Amino acid sequence: MDIIEQGLAVENFETTIHCKNGSERVLSWNSHDLKDADGEVIGSLALAKDITDMHHSQEELKHALQQAESASKAKDQFIAATSHKIRTPITAILGIIDLLAKTELSDKQREHLDVARTATNILSTTMEDVLDVARLKGGQYQLDEREEALSSSLEDIATILGNDARNKGLAFHAEIGSELPERIIVDHARLHQILMNLGYNAIKFTEQGAVTLRAHLDEERPDVLRLTVSDTGIGIPDEKITSIFEPYEQADNSMSRKHGGLGLGLAIVAQLIDLMGGDIEVSSVIDVGTIITVELPFTVGASEHNGEAETDSASKGGEQRSLRILLAEDNHLNVIVITSFFDEMPHALEVAVNGRKAVEHYQEEHYDLVLMDIQMPELDGNSAMQQIRVIEQDEGRNASHIIALTAADRHG
Repeated sequence: MDIIEQGLAVENFETTIHCKNGSERVLSWNSHDLKDADGEVIGSLALAKDITDMHHSQEELKHALQQAESASKAKDQFIAATSHKIRTPITAILGIIDLLAKTELSDKQREHLDVARTATNILSTTMEDVLDVARLKGGQYQLDEREEALSSSLEDIATILGNDARNKGLAFHAEIGSELPERIIVDHARLHQILMNLGYNAIKFTEQGAVTLRAHLDEERPDVLRLTVSDTGIGIPDEKITSIFEPYEQADNSMSRKHGGLGLGLAIVAQLIDLMGGDIEVSSVIDVGTIITVELPFTVGASEHNGEAETDSASKGGEQRSLRILLAEDNHLNVIVITSFFDEMPHALEVAVNGRKAVEHYQEEHYDLVLMDIQMPELDGNSAMQQIRVIEQDEGRNASHIIALTAADRHG
């Protein structure tokens, strides 16, 4: 108020006044000079506006935003914790299944083992789909773009899909254009996920005929991959084409009962393609089939021949030498699986039950390789790795290779 009384101009100056009934009101002041015809200041005009309600609304909005941020952080933590808690036993189950498969089994036992592996893989895929939807919806998904071989990756996908199609009595055709660059920079894991989802969907909804995978460069845009998955399946009604890209949606509810699935695959595909800056297009005719076309931008890799060089050098590696390996892992199931895999190898494996123990082991001994779990009690894997690097630097040691082991979400 002193400012206004001094005749100084103010704009949106806020003050709080105390009323007789004990309440408080927030006022916004605006003032300016009053001048006569000669430009001389003859007074001051001050106006006050009661903005208490607006002020309260702003405070409520601020509080709501803080709550939303806290809820988002809690959701992120929940997804990470859930991912870790579910992935850990699934990984252990698959590991034990692989170990059992190497033993002498009767035909019946091997059949039972195959059923267990298939069921566990279905559980793992379902869990990944649910977590992917949550990550994508929350904007937590980050692409991991790197340079890798393209044709070999597409051939691997075609091999897997081809086996599944033939097991169902379908023909499978793969057409990989010779014009494709050998190596490209793109998120290859997401590219694999997109094509596998589209391929599995095509096989699932096709009872007879064929499924075809085509990969070419776009004729007008040489920096765009044009990927097509077509089938001779049941087709999709025109009015349902848009909805199939929504989570938990299928073209017909009866499809879920007949073919299974949660209706997440295409929703994930559409969001991944959008994240990668691409487009997806669907054309379909009932009882004739469906064609899904995906266009993805990419960058040509700089080291076209690195893959051949690495293969040549690896083939000349000679006889395998014995390594001293430190395993930092707090989960007993994972320890059993990992140590069992090393039983038939010439390596010396030692186990540390947490990050602190791993650092203590490393202070006393030198290891050629460290397998480091990320989520551990007392000291997590990232902190343990940092301390190991400090030890190496302080003592002038050669840096050991450290491989992170994690069942947690690493997408974002």
